[in-house]
Amino acid sequence: MKYPLKFYQAKNTYAENAIAQNKMQDLLLQSLIKNQGKNFETIFEFGAGVGNFTQKIIKNLSFKTLLCNDLFDFSDCFLSMPKNVSFMAFDMLSFSHYLKYQTFDLILSNAALQWLNAEWFFRTIPLICKPNTTLAISTFGPNNLFEISSLTQLSLPYLSLKELQKILQKHSWQILELYESSIPLYFQTPIQALKSLKLTGVNTLNPSFKITKSLLQDLEKIHHNTLTYHAIIIIAKRSPYHFRNAVK
Repeated sequence: MKYPLKFYQAKNTYAENAIAQNKMQDLLLQSLIKNQGKNFETIFEFGAGVGNFTQKIIKNLSFKTLLCNDLFDFSDCFLSMPKNVSFMAFDMLSFSHYLKYQTFDLILSNAALQWLNAEWFFRTIPLICKPNTTLAISTFGPNNLFEISSLTQLSLPYLSLKELQKILQKHSWQILELYESSIPLYFQTPIQALKSLKLTGVNTLNPSFKITKSLLQDLEKIHHNTLTYHAIIIIAKRSPYHFRNAVK
């Protein structure tokens, strides 16, 4: 997983500044509960970070065990959580090694899929799925932070909703809900807008990203100190037939 170190370095400022990500969490949980209810036995959350979404999972869902993961060791953020919630630090590219003999009936993730190859993920994640496992995942679309990309020509290679739909269907996932949402954030000054990226670690999405005077001026003049997040919500289910025929 290509995951910037600055996300770990922003651990103390992430939760209170990740406004768009918090809204994505709420959209994801609403869609999950609407489609699959609140009761699950074993849950796996990857890309859990400091546990902000984890707290909402605990509050809104009923489960026996919840295993959380991130590339970096955020275990200190989970010490005060219930005993049936645990944390493991490992690279999702090696999930099948760390999660041997474990399966889950709900796999959740908020704003982390973009750091993985989606084709690989939806093809291999059945290795830790039960029959009828549900996926509830949010990620970012191509128009994410278009204000920044339009001014700097820097962006991550986000997949579109249609591209994700094709990948899901290719790997036999039944799509229960798939939609996109625009989340604009408004700031009083361009400095505040760009500072919000730094406080959530987002400004490390490209090592070439630098704050310049012209960038500040253009962000204010052209985009009125606005940053827009392009969220994509995925609720999908694995059928028993397709589960048995998963490609390993």
